Parts: sequence; structure tokens; C-alpha cells
Amino acid sequence: MSFNVFKRAVDQFTALGGTHLCFAPVVGEALIDRELEGKVAYARQFPQYERLELWTNAILLTRKRFEALVDAGINEFYISMSGFSAAEYKQLYRNNNYAKVIQNLNEIAQSSALKNVKFAVMARTCSPAPEQEPDYIKMRELDAFPIVFKNEMFSWHGQIKENDLPGNMSIIDGPRDQTKPCFLLWAGFTLMSNGDMTVCGCTDIDGVGLPLGNIQDVPIDAHLRDGRWLKLRDSFIAGAPPDFCKGCDMYSPHEISSQKSASPL
Repeated sequence: MSFNVFKRAVDQFTALGGTHLCFAPVVGEALIDRELEGKVAYARQFPQYERLELWTNAILLTRKRFEALVDAGINEFYISMSGFSAAEYKQLYRNNNYAKVIQNLNEIAQSSALKNVKFAVMARTCSPAPEQEPDYIKMRELDAFPIVFKNEMFSWHGQIKENDLPGNMSIIDGPRDQTKPCFLLWAGFTLMSNGDMTVCGCTDIDGVGLPLGNIQDVPIDAHLRDGRWLKLRDSFIAGAPPDFCKGCDMYSPHEISSQKSASPL
């Protein structure tokens, strides 16, 4: 994403009262952006941002890069990881960077900057006993950050099938009922690298499932003002969610006290 597109988004979102930015591509790796620290620092100048969040596979998250990102303003780090074995990592991620990731995590565990941020490893694993892996045991002995294991996967709007997964992993079951609006209607919007906006940052990989227009042509809040947000909300309440949303295994209902008066801001 160009700095100009990013700046336009942050300026508009700040004016709307935004308090949380997540630096996480729908599909991709944020750390390949050589301007990332500058973008984070630009957002951090606005004191209203309580959370500046980063998701990464940690291949490029050296201790030096981690500390630079903390200095720039990131205060939440989430690491997408497999179980703690080289064989499983290669099976799931299809590359040979396991040793590099483990080295990065071990070095970050020694950093004094860690005490100033939230940091967690989110491990999707096919191992029946991931807690018994030697590398995990060594990592836990450092007691530096939480490690969460899960063996369920989202289908990413049908792109991952059950037979794509190794043993002990499964696709999360889709919803039986979608008569309450999805939480994403209140979670903000997702900005694609070219400036296209989408309601859904979970599965709208190309930004065409629930598009909101391009930020260079349409202000962020246009979908709040022209009735599109209300139409999406009401379609769930009426039991007829958008076709793109039907059966989505990332769906989570948003509980609100008044369906009539609620708005995402």
C-alpha cells in the first residue's frame, strides 16, 4: 500500500474517532512492507489510538525489527504459527523457515521491549500432543508470552477443504443460524492495498464480496451515510444475509440491545 493511500485512510478514520488499527493483510505478510514502521509511526502520533495491532508469520520479525516496531507504536503482536516441529511447520506452511521463526521468537523473548506490549503465538497444529514437542517445552520455560494451540481451521470462504488438512485438523463448522448481524459490521472496515474497502476483513480476500468503494473516490464513512450499512445489518435480522456471507464459518453474531438504534460508530 502506498503511503498516500495509508495516510488518507488514517486521516479519515482518525476524524471519525477510530481507536484501533490492525496491520494485517487479508492474505499476505505485513513485514514485507519496508515502509511499515513509518506508517505505524504516522498513526501513533494520534493519541486516540489505543491499539495498533500486527499479525505476522514472524519469518522477518527479528529482534531488531520487533524493537523497531515497538518504538514506532505497535502495542499488540500476534504470531501465526504451526506446532513446534520443523516437519509439521513445513507440512502446513510449505517452506523451510521454521528454524528462523524459532530463532526470532527466542531472541524476542530476551527483549526488554516485550514488557511494553501484548504478544501471543497463535499456533494451528495437527499434532495430537503439541505440548510435548521439545521446542515448545524450551519456549514455555522462557515464560515470555502465551502460546495458544488450536487444531481447527477456517475454510476462508471455501478455499480450504477438509481433505486439504492433515490428520487431527478440521474445518470449523459453519453457523446454523445467522439472524443476528455479523460482528464485522461493528469491527470496522478493511482496506486493500490499492485503496479498495470491504466490510469483511476475514474472508473477502479480493475485496469484491462486500465492497465499499475505493478510499480515493469514496470517504470511509460513505457506507454509514448512504444506507448500505443499515441494509447489511437488516438483511441478517430478516434472515436473509448477503449471499457472500451465507454459511460463513467465520460468522459471529453481534449482540446489541437495540437493533433499531445501533450503529458501528
